[in-house]
Amino acid sequence: MLEKKEWVSFSEMKKALQISDGNLSSHLKGLHDHRYIKLKRKFVAGRPSTLYAFSAKGKKAFSIHKQSVLKLLD
Repeated sequence: MLEKKEWVSFSEMKKALQISDGNLSSHLKGLHDHRYIKLKRKFVAGRPSTLYAFSAKGKKAFSIHKQSVLKLLD
């Protein structure tokens, strides 16, 4: 998702991944702590919304990981 869209909301990820709020929050916190993702908070229709995007470090790490997985599948 983050590879295809610049910013993705928590609710979009939760719906696509079909995991609990707690699991998703835990994974996102780890990625954010390691600076693989960045976040911004805003209000949408009067409700708080958190959006996530790859950081430059995250894009590079994901690209390397993706290449490694593709090599394994070859």
